[in-house]
Amino acid sequence: MMLPIELTKILYDSWEGQISTSSQDSEIYGKCLNGPGKVTFKNGNTYEGNFFNGLLSGQGKFTWVNGITYEG
Repeated sequence: MMLPIELTKILYDSWEGQISTSSQDSEIYGKCLNGPGKVTFKNGNTYEGNFFNGLLSGQGKFTWVNGITYEG
């Protein structure tokens, strides 16, 4: 499963991180966030951590707009 950068505009207000592009069958297709990065969601929540094929993956820190955080 992957989330192309073009579709992230629905969820994310902004993003920082590496964008990977590939057309290999065994890899991602199109442009996706991969590796460490940060996104701000439309509702103000943020996530800083790892991405794989445009999705939150592995370790990271999620911060809700009210200041509550989750790390893991």
